[in-house]
Amino acid sequence: MEWEHLFREIILERGYEYYLEGAVVNEHISKNSISATVSGNDDYDVEIIFNNDKIIGMYCSCPYAADGHNCKHMAAVLYTYQEHIEYESSINNHISNNSSTLDEIIKKASDKQVRDFLFNVLKDDDKLLSRFKILVDKSQIDIKQYKKQINKTIKSFLGRDYFISYHQAGNFIMAMEEYLYEDIYMMIDAGNYLDAFELTCYLFLSVSNVEMDDSDGGLGMFASECYQVWNKILDQANEQIEAKIYQWFINHLDGSVIDYMEEYLEEILLEQFKSEKYLKDKLLYTENKVILEKQKPESWTTNYNVEKWALNHIKIMEELKFSFDDIDKYCKENWKYSRIREYYISTCINKKQYNQAIKVLKESLKLDADKLGLVKEHSLKLKELYKLTKNNEAYKQQLWQLVTKDNPGDLNNFNELKSLYSKEEWQNVREKIFVALPKYSYIDHLYKEEKLYDRLLDYVLKSPGLNYVFKYENILKDDYSQELLQKYTDELNKMVTYTANRKKYKEWVMILRKMTKLKDGDKAVQDIVKNWKIMYSKRKAMMEELERL
Repeated sequence: MEWEHLFREIILERGYEYYLEGAVVNEHISKNSISATVSGNDDYDVEIIFNNDKIIGMYCSCPYAADGHNCKHMAAVLYTYQEHIEYESSINNHISNNSSTLDEIIKKASDKQVRDFLFNVLKDDDKLLSRFKILVDKSQIDIKQYKKQINKTIKSFLGRDYFISYHQAGNFIMAMEEYLYEDIYMMIDAGNYLDAFELTCYLFLSVSNVEMDDSDGGLGMFASECYQVWNKILDQANEQIEAKIYQWFINHLDGSVIDYMEEYLEEILLEQFKSEKYLKDKLLYTENKVILEKQKPESWTTNYNVEKWALNHIKIMEELKFSFDDIDKYCKENWKYSRIREYYISTCINKKQYNQAIKVLKESLKLDADKLGLVKEHSLKLKELYKLTKNNEAYKQQLWQLVTKDNPGDLNNFNELKSLYSKEEWQNVREKIFVALPKYSYIDHLYKEEKLYDRLLDYVLKSPGLNYVFKYENILKDDYSQELLQKYTDELNKMVTYTANRKKYKEWVMILRKMTKLKDGDKAVQDIVKNWKIMYSKRKAMMEELERL
């Protein structure tokens, strides 16, 4: 893929430096895109979209890209992607060449040579021997031997403190995945579903109980892969095997598995086993889970678990074709839980029982008054229902509630309310909104939206630090360059009173460079630098960075 012509030479050079420094992290490559984060003085998100090896779009969150330029961060990501493609190509060529060579070698070998070689390899490798036994005779599966191998593999990764470090975690998960892909899938293909299931479960529990640094999320990925294996087994298993599998999942939802791993067990239990006997059993199981959770001291965790199992119970009731009255009754028994009311509201809306949904939403606003996130969600739903039912006055009032209290500073609601007034009316309404807004609201967004740049400037100048200067400089610089320069000067002089490291000095110099782009910025920067060289002459590193300005 040709792309270098899309960048200025200096940008390419800087992008290549970032690439060499390993600044490109969190890389994700798909069929038609690549996304990554580029770390420098700040972290910037980059996304490259392509079609048939032709770039059709590039995005970066940095200010330079925001002005419509192709930036060094984009170039760094593309250099990283190029390395990835070249590496994949070399691997594929290597595999292809080796495969053809291997075929030729095997053809030349006699049966005795092959058998002797195979014997010598297998007698020293228990893992390969187990796989070869399955290949030759599916009855040769030795689960006990496999478990010993798994234990041995785990032990080899554990340090003296019985902990797998971050640097070893990835290799450990890959070693465990090998059993899934190479051994268990072979068992499934051979029709040994119970053996495959038992070994998958053993792997799952063994990995769950290992202490390790899972910063990369390897445990979740491994659990997801076990989940896929379980589904594959259940898709092919007979009733007897299904019954044994079901009982295993029921028995292991007892808190013995770490929370976020247990969720995979819960999911497969609820998503599979759809015959009436299992549904009735799961109905009783979920009911008991709700009862047990309610007996615990009230806490956020307890409430979450009650809601989760109550919703699962309702889902099973639906699958068993319970009447709406029965489900309604169960909801009312658990009315204090917000997720139950959310389910009830959604059901009412689906049945076009809008007045009932509105009634419950109003009630929920009172019951959940101390939960700001839920209040916003309820308020938004209520607004939409008023709009749907053409209750124009209530719709307008609810929008006002959202704009001034429940979701202050949100532009969508703000503009939606604006659309209900004439231009002349809006001037007065807008001022009332500004007065009514709480202190924590994002009023700067509204000033920008309404092009009230004098007020936006005042907001920027009164805000501590330079974040809002950076945010709104492009909008304000033409009319208010002197005010911005003074803000820059004041904040920099505050920063510089504290001794810092070279990285911080580089940041200050970067800010000074930004200042030079403003009208009369060169002079302002010269004055600052002159003053700093007098006052802080003993800061050698700082002086060196200023010389590079």
